[in-house]
Amino acid sequence: LASTQPMAARCRTSRQRRVPPRVHAASSRILAAAAAVLCCSWRVGAAYDTSTLDDTDLNVLHKPLPYGGVQCCGTAYPALDPVPRVSVILQYYKMAPNIDPLASWKDCPGVEFIVNVDSTDALDTKWLNTSADHVVFSRNIHESRAYNRLAGVSRAPITLFVQDDDAPPSDCRYVDHVEKMFGHDPKLAVVGFNVGTNTPWNHVWQSPDGPVHHIRSHDAKHKWGLGNIAAEYAACVDIGPFAVRRREFLAMGGFDESFSYPGKGAVGLDFDVATRAWLSGHTVAKYDPHRSGVGHVQGLTYPSGKDGLRAKAAYYDKDSTELAARGRAFAQYESYYDRISALVLRKNKGLKLWGAEETEMSRKEAGEEASRSSLAQEALRSPLEVEAGKVASSGTSSPPSARLGESQDEEKDEGERKEGTKPVEARQP
Repeated sequence: LASTQPMAARCRTSRQRRVPPRVHAASSRILAAAAAVLCCSWRVGAAYDTSTLDDTDLNVLHKPLPYGGVQCCGTAYPALDPVPRVSVILQYYKMAPNIDPLASWKDCPGVEFIVNVDSTDALDTKWLNTSADHVVFSRNIHESRAYNRLAGVSRAPITLFVQDDDAPPSDCRYVDHVEKMFGHDPKLAVVGFNVGTNTPWNHVWQSPDGPVHHIRSHDAKHKWGLGNIAAEYAACVDIGPFAVRRREFLAMGGFDESFSYPGKGAVGLDFDVATRAWLSGHTVAKYDPHRSGVGHVQGLTYPSGKDGLRAKAAYYDKDSTELAARGRAFAQYESYYDRISALVLRKNKGLKLWGAEETEMSRKEAGEEASRSSLAQEALRSPLEVEAGKVASSGTSSPPSARLGESQDEEKDEGERKEGTKPVEARQP
């Protein structure tokens, strides 16, 4: 009979059915329990005062990830995607004949090679056939902007900025040397391969021992740590190559892009970063590849004329706006130049001298020690010994004791002669 009723009638009949008392009681208890849970949850949430919420409440990732360690990026698959040891960032512009030798920056194990192709010549596409890890084509933004952008792409804890006129090292030991330098001094933030200075930016330091003039040097006169590495602390170092600890470089804000317009060289960008490193509590060093036994790849060409190295033109193509920006930057550091110069001198005294400098310094120290010893002995001598020394220096070959006795006899004879009691006798020399 039910099956013959219309669908609407069946639904109406089911709605009209009464729920058994036992089922109704159980349902009531379930609903009451759920309401209690919701009420407690609301009370707990309402008890939290959101006005006291700050950043530390959510600081749950303050520890490095297990696979990241102290590296900048880390890797989830070390065997397939290892973290590089050094990221080399090359600034390139219209130097097609040098592409092949420049590509050898990638030859050393553990090197990540990133190239900024800043020109648009057809020959520049040859970079796509090299082993470079990343090739970025830009529209003439030049070094400061290119380096800042590609530093964010790099993965290694050490970033090495190079130019298209920097011949790559022919010996991969430079990677070991730079790693050891950064490992030996945890505060080291910048390492220059080319030129190092004893004072910042042409500064003359009026030290307690006299004026110390600004000196630019390619040679490092000290040894770094226990290895056979020629390196020393420097007030400033110039770019080409220019190694930085990536974390500190980014924390300092990178290169100052106000030093130049896009497409122009930023003269002073390297000295600026080195000075800011000192003023940020870090240190700066000069590395000498030649004395450290690291050679250079041959085969780079340097065109002349209008197609030559545009970096050379950067020294005289500045306008008043660029010069003023650079002047303001260095003016704010000038009051600290004496302290930077003094710190460089003090820290280099803690390093061993290198080669010929060590021999020369040992000879000089030996001479100074002998002079101090002679003065000390002179101060301890009696007046008679001093007089004997003066007589001995007059050219006679008699020993000091003999000359001392003769001197006393001469005084006695002279007194007797004056009294007329004894004639002066001729004495054998």
